[in-house]
Amino acid sequence: MSENWKRACQLLVGIEKGKTDALDLSQFRIVFSVGQALVGQPGTAEVYVYNLSVETMNKFKGEDGEFRTGQDFALYAGYEGNIGLIFQGQVFQFRRGRESPTDTYLCIIAQNADTQHNFAVVKGPLAAGRTLEQEKQAILESFKASGAKTGYLAPSANQNEAPRGKTYFGLASEYLQQYAENNNQDFGYDGNEITIVERNRPADVKAYVLKPSTGLIGMPQLTMSGLRAECLMNPKIKIGSQVQIDSTLVQTENYDTTYSQQGIDQPFKQAFGADGYYNVVAVTHDGDTRGDVWNTSIVGTGVNAVQAITGVAIQGVQNAV
Repeated sequence: MSENWKRACQLLVGIEKGKTDALDLSQFRIVFSVGQALVGQPGTAEVYVYNLSVETMNKFKGEDGEFRTGQDFALYAGYEGNIGLIFQGQVFQFRRGRESPTDTYLCIIAQNADTQHNFAVVKGPLAAGRTLEQEKQAILESFKASGAKTGYLAPSANQNEAPRGKTYFGLASEYLQQYAENNNQDFGYDGNEITIVERNRPADVKAYVLKPSTGLIGMPQLTMSGLRAECLMNPKIKIGSQVQIDSTLVQTENYDTTYSQQGIDQPFKQAFGADGYYNVVAVTHDGDTRGDVWNTSIVGTGVNAVQAITGVAIQGVQNAV
């Protein structure tokens, strides 16, 4: 890890919605936490920028003196030679505050694909003889019309033709969630890109090897929601990607011996990737440009293993299909 010794961070925030003018706040102290997951919901970023002048903060305000929202937001992080985009979206909220008598901050809350998720509408008929792939493309076209793009898209599991026609009218996000559930797939937003992956098969991407020499921190822990692992800041690890972790580095969860848990099936070991491959279903990037924190945390499910069925914080699991 000799190449990952000097941190790099760039924060770009638009001044006004729909405009290209933006401020580069990279030279200030920046503390951030970014989270994205394959749960069919927009990801969020919480960023604190310290000790901005009043004049700089006022550039984000309108004529009424209130902070504007909806402007473009982009955060890059990593190390020199290995920096990448870890979050792209739109500003949801600005909040001013003071951490100490000498330190002030501007907190920026951003979301990705919020407009597309909440307002993209799919409507119109599909004739008899349609396939699931055609249904998926019809839904995605509605997302594209509202500005969304597509990333990795797993193929539809069933190519049979439907015997009856179907009429769409409603939120594209709800139709896509239904499509994903029917195909044993998950979808999420990576920036303004839609990603769809199969639960029980790896995506068509090369796995990133995580071990102590490539930035792995501590011992990965197997939990009911999948494998939790932490590494040095790595912008290459995204939802829908895949990591490989040696099974000898993985700690299994302790069996609960309390009376209330006796007789209850505890299937956490079944999320284990026997060959060391895990599909990344959630990613969190945490950093402080003037502090100690600078890491990436993931939740991964074993390839061809039992998969979570209620997102990252799950209540149950189902067998791989």
